[in-house]
Amino acid sequence: MKIKYEDHDILYPFGEYIYRSKVDADGLKFMQDLAESSREGDDASKSLVGNIKEQRHGMIKNQQDVNNFDKIFRLHLKNYMDQINRTANFVLEEDSERSEHERENTSFWRIVQGDYDKLSYSLNQGPWFNYMKKYEFNPLHNHHGEISAICMVRVPEEIQKEAENDEDPNWRAGGKLEFVSANGQSSPHRVVSREADVYMFPSMLRHQVYPYKSDVERITCSWNYYNINYPPLQESSNE
Repeated sequence: MKIKYEDHDILYPFGEYIYRSKVDADGLKFMQDLAESSREGDDASKSLVGNIKEQRHGMIKNQQDVNNFDKIFRLHLKNYMDQINRTANFVLEEDSERSEHERENTSFWRIVQGDYDKLSYSLNQGPWFNYMKKYEFNPLHNHHGEISAICMVRVPEEIQKEAENDEDPNWRAGGKLEFVSANGQSSPHRVVSREADVYMFPSMLRHQVYPYKSDVERITCSWNYYNINYPPLQESSNE
């Protein structure tokens, strides 16, 4: 299932909600510049599972960089949290095949509604960049934190064509990003990565990236949100 909103999608292939949107041209330029400067950052490979030679911690050097990063992605985080609630209500009403247990225990897959304009969070060790080359891959894994995010900083057309030219959209090809249900009982969901795409999803959700054959570089940035806090609506409305 995919529920389309004006500027983003909520993918609902099995149980967990996956947010997909895009950064604008200025946001993409900032992320591409940050990716280039971060080539000099500390090696991140010891704490990551990727079969990728070059993995670096993001070189966010000053408060302006922190503010720019927050400005680009805060709206996406707010949208994701807000739409989880809206989508959960829609699914409860429309998905008659959902089990009685899941319908009675929606708190397991809904976020408490609140004033997301006032949300706060931490990024722990901050974002990191994967500079992926041909035949490299990211094996099945999940993240720490509460919500995780991926930004497709640079995805050459050659990689997109490898995946798009495949007759079967679910085939393992061309640098596709694959999400795997937590319960392991549903078919994996694979997506074609496109430049400027942003994905947000529960940190526990397992995912992986398949290798590609083209002699080009694919750059992604990932990070985890920790300690997400915001006031409930009933509290903020009394201020």
